[in-house]
Amino acid sequence: MLPWLLRAWLLFVVIVVLAGEGLAYETWQDVCQEYSTNLRVLAAAVADGTHLFLKGTQSSLAMLGQDTGTGADGTPLAIHEKLQDYLVLNPDFNSVGVRTAGDGVVAAGMDKGLLRTLLSLPASPDARSRITDQQRQLIQRCRQASDLCVGPPLAVRNPEHPQHPHWVVPLFLGAQGIPYRHSVVTNMVALLPLQHGQFPFWHNLQLPALSSVFLLRRDGFLESLYPLPTQSPFGARQNGIAVQSIRAHPQARSASFYG
Repeated sequence: MLPWLLRAWLLFVVIVVLAGEGLAYETWQDVCQEYSTNLRVLAAAVADGTHLFLKGTQSSLAMLGQDTGTGADGTPLAIHEKLQDYLVLNPDFNSVGVRTAGDGVVAAGMDKGLLRTLLSLPASPDARSRITDQQRQLIQRCRQASDLCVGPPLAVRNPEHPQHPHWVVPLFLGAQGIPYRHSVVTNMVALLPLQHGQFPFWHNLQLPALSSVFLLRRDGFLESLYPLPTQSPFGARQNGIAVQSIRAHPQARSASFYG
């Protein structure tokens, strides 16, 4: 009698354990599904918000170029004043500069040296030692683009802390994007500083635990990443799961990944 009861008890225990494991697996699947859905919603919102920001930047830079006309408004002093006003009205940027029809460069803000490098043709020897060949190729494409072009993140060295540069993303707009044929401006560049690796307008994002958010170019270069790892990934082409997904789905504006 006792062996039979023992076998029945063991069978009952096995059934309970299997039922518990099945319930736990189902609960885990529900949690993963909810987590994945929340990530997809967040990714889509970040993509849409970034797209709107860039469209707004294109419009504001075009208006700035349109407002920089001939005559008294086309003098370097007048242009510099307009650039300073632009930075006041658009605090996300720390610098902005233009190249005029006479190949003169006018810049305002924190990183005027980098702006002069980006707007000068050809670039100065100092710039070549600071900007890699891959970055220079991307910058050259942006110089020739007709619409707003997002350049690669560039490191701006701090003489007091050379091991801790800050990163800026240059946004280019050529004369084709300025709807005013009398403007003296031929090229414009605004510098968007990254705050701990992320765009300034991302700082209020409520990220789930153990997650990160990033903006990746189709060519494999990162534009923004938060949280930022110990070694900065900017300036190097990426080849992980995100890059593979972009190559497989070139029309997708956002995605979420596990790993």
